[in-house]
Amino acid sequence: MRRSILILVLAVVLIGGGFLMITLLTSGPQGALPVRIQTDNPEASTVMATPTQALAFVVFALIVFGSLAGGGVVLSLIFRFLDREITRNRQE
Repeated sequence: MRRSILILVLAVVLIGGGFLMITLLTSGPQGALPVRIQTDNPEASTVMATPTQALAFVVFALIVFGSLAGGGVVLSLIFRFLDREITRNRQE
């Protein structure tokens, strides 16, 4: 019960933060939450990405997730073989 309430509160906070971020990004200088636009250059923007930047991000994200998944597989194999050896030695 307590864990589900914590997860629910965390989800509500994250969704609220997302709505606040969308409001900030779309409001512009005259919006409800004024934001100062520093540059229109997409190379220097924190909101827009050039195709090269987007491709670099996707490649980097794929490498990171692939490394995490590969590390998880390697660790699971190591623990599986160790567990098998432990059970074999306990039976002897």
